[in-house]
Amino acid sequence: MKNFKLSLLLAGGAALCVLAACGDDSSSTGPVPGASSASGYVDPGFSSAGGDPYDPGDPGTGGSSQGGGNSVEGGSVPAGTSSASGGGPQGVSYEQADIPPKTDWVAPTCVATGSEIPANDPCVQYFGRWDLTTAPEAPTAAWSATYLKMKFTGTGVSIKLNTSSSIAFYSSIDGGTWTRVDATCEPETNIESCRNRNFRLATGLASGTHELAFYRASEGGYGMHDVLGYVVENGTIAVPNAPSARKIECMGNSITAGLGADGVGSEYAHDNTLTAWCVQTALKLGADWTVVAHSGQGMYKNLDQFGGYAGQTEYGHIITMYDEYRWTHFPAWSIVPPHDWSYNAASAREQWHFQDIPDVAIFAIGTNDFINISQNSSVGMMTDAAARQQAANEYLAAFKAKYDDFLNFVRSKYPKNRTTVFVHGTILNDDQVMHSYSLGNNTLRQLVAERAAAGDDRIFFIDPAGWLTQASDFSGDWTHPTAAGHQIIANNVSAIVREKMGW
Repeated sequence: MKNFKLSLLLAGGAALCVLAACGDDSSSTGPVPGASSASGYVDPGFSSAGGDPYDPGDPGTGGSSQGGGNSVEGGSVPAGTSSASGGGPQGVSYEQADIPPKTDWVAPTCVATGSEIPANDPCVQYFGRWDLTTAPEAPTAAWSATYLKMKFTGTGVSIKLNTSSSIAFYSSIDGGTWTRVDATCEPETNIESCRNRNFRLATGLASGTHELAFYRASEGGYGMHDVLGYVVENGTIAVPNAPSARKIECMGNSITAGLGADGVGSEYAHDNTLTAWCVQTALKLGADWTVVAHSGQGMYKNLDQFGGYAGQTEYGHIITMYDEYRWTHFPAWSIVPPHDWSYNAASAREQWHFQDIPDVAIFAIGTNDFINISQNSSVGMMTDAAARQQAANEYLAAFKAKYDDFLNFVRSKYPKNRTTVFVHGTILNDDQVMHSYSLGNNTLRQLVAERAAAGDDRIFFIDPAGWLTQASDFSGDWTHPTAAGHQIIANNVSAIVREKMGW
């Protein structure tokens, strides 16, 4: 089965579900300004983990065939250092608040003493939803915006990866700018091009201690990735900084996943969860983050009722974020080597443990649900006005009940004395017939009010109506925000969270 990503596009108020084969961006803005170009090196210390993937997926077009092995590929290299060939936007900077350290944190004891760092060294920190137990030597993730941090002493650092297909990452050294790392490959024609690859992220650094941050920008539909290890130049791993005392978790759809945040349309080069509102909110608040987001998905019904994955019929209904929120991984169609296990959402391995309790949980889900009662839906096109309104009311009642049940589950994992919940309404502006987005937001507002009246004094509704009104706020479809639009959302959400949390 091909590895493709469900995308949401809306033009002129009409809903359109498309399946776009994942590809990569072969264009490049060049190295970081001030950097010089240098050829990569071969590191003999890594060997292939072996094993073919269960399903190699679909790389789309534009991928590079590298034949596997140990070649160092293009990555992020700070200004003033040498750079291997790479592609994608370079040097992206955003506002980032000081990170308050977690005071009860206990520093780990590092295992590695040489230049080769195993992926499961206790001093490597993994944030978001990772599988750290199935194959501890190769931590695996598939949700967008998963990331890791590692401190090291030395003059450079590389990372070793397997990917299911072409996936975009960003790296940062010492809290500096994010530089794009395009892990392009062709799994269907050359599986070795996707495995066991070493990406040089920095070289020529000043001697001393540095911190690497490595982020995934691509949505989960582009497949999973394994981290196989690291290589430090002229040094070794160091004890990490304490994680932030603040932790934020967001769940949502294509807007939260950053679809089209870096350009018009849904494609590999334009999707970027790091540009999107959730990560930007976390950065503004000095918080660590987790993002669980899937394009086209809803809480009760997905976009145009589209959904469902092979082997996941045990739920008896179309798979929505109500289900996916419980899973360790995005429901991927292909698995990176060397795991060779088919995805099974019902397996114990795929049930998320919910042990990392966030201070703030923000649920921005419902837009795709509300599209199903918009003016262009089967409900919206009903000719009898009274019947049309009755159908919309029944739909919203079912949506509200499903969302309420979801929040019951959340509270079973995240009690109110530990987690403040924010229910985030849709940013879309109303259609002229059904006013479905106002109806949806009012339904969410009512749900929150009812739960608060029942005793949950740590749940709040975020109404984003009127935040985005200009064409420049959206990436050409009046649905998915541009980077500037996401900044508007992040500015508002961070202010609301700061007020309610006293941060």
